[in-house]
Amino acid sequence: TIASFTSSGLQNAANHLWREHKTPAPEGEKKSTAQLKSEGALKSNQLTIASVSKLDVNKPTEQNIANNITSRFDKQYFQRMLVELIVSSNQSLSFAENPILQETFDYLNPSVSIQHANLTARAVRYKIIQEYGRHRQKVIEVLRNSPGAFHFSFDG
Repeated sequence: TIASFTSSGLQNAANHLWREHKTPAPEGEKKSTAQLKSEGALKSNQLTIASVSKLDVNKPTEQNIANNITSRFDKQYFQRMLVELIVSSNQSLSFAENPILQETFDYLNPSVSIQHANLTARAVRYKIIQEYGRHRQKVIEVLRNSPGAFHFSFDG
């Protein structure tokens, strides 16, 4: 059967190519949701931006909304901001694992849980140590020139 197909987003086109023609994504490129589902990589009950936002991805305007939400979320930037929040407010590293905080993030942007962007206390600790390693010389210089004493504490 010949079907009419309009697309204003690449994901919608990729889904069409897979569903109607079984054309997979090019090697090394992101697979469509339809392809991932049929290959079993994406479970039918797995959360997506479209399902959380109750969007119909078969409608081009709603697919555009889902694409826009997804493309605006930067996992690395989110994680860096979370670490900065914890450090600047003197929270324990386990604050990142607070269920209410994580629910708040999910409420603000479902991409946080969909992309597994929440951090564990151990991951926060690792990222802090990485940053320290990158800026070690500057930290040493600032501490040497500081007139007072410092106290550091870690809970993990």
